[in-house]
Amino acid sequence: WAWLSRFAVTLSSAIALFYLYYYLQDEIGLVRDDSNAEGLRVADGVLILTVAYAVSVFLTVVVAGGWSDKLGRRRIFVTISSMFYVVACLMMAFASDYSVVVVAAVILGLGTGIFTSVDFALVTEVLPTAEDSGKDIGIIHLAVGLPNVLSPVIAGFAVKSLGGYPALYLVAAAMAIIGGLLVYRIKSVR
Repeated sequence: WAWLSRFAVTLSSAIALFYLYYYLQDEIGLVRDDSNAEGLRVADGVLILTVAYAVSVFLTVVVAGGWSDKLGRRRIFVTISSMFYVVACLMMAFASDYSVVVVAAVILGLGTGIFTSVDFALVTEVLPTAEDSGKDIGIIHLAVGLPNVLSPVIAGFAVKSLGGYPALYLVAAAMAIIGGLLVYRIKSVR
């Protein structure tokens, strides 16, 4: 269950970020990088979002991990983080303005900071034996690697066949919901 939860939340993030450049260009209307037109260029827009996201991750990763340790709770933090993903994805699905996307990047960063610190702690608590921890962590890490391989296929399908960029972000939101719910199937941690 820990693997599936991590896989779903990570897939949500990967789907949300895979077509970000084209989403900003095609859906939000930022200026193409090769254009002579005035306005915020796509590459600059991606840079701003990256900084907003990174600062948000940095601000929450240590705090969330500390709170989780202090409370002895993991699952609720994973679920809360997945809800941050859902809110960010829904904002992006229906955004018509770049400022909304910046706020969504901050929210996604907050969720990622919480998820990164707490989910790793949760995973280490559900490992079956210390003797096999290296192998088991390798297997659990596939839940991070596989979404990065699958996200281009899923994102491409969503954009082309399910209704464009809004569908892409709705699929990403659905994956976050699934991941946030699956964590409650883990009975050995609180």
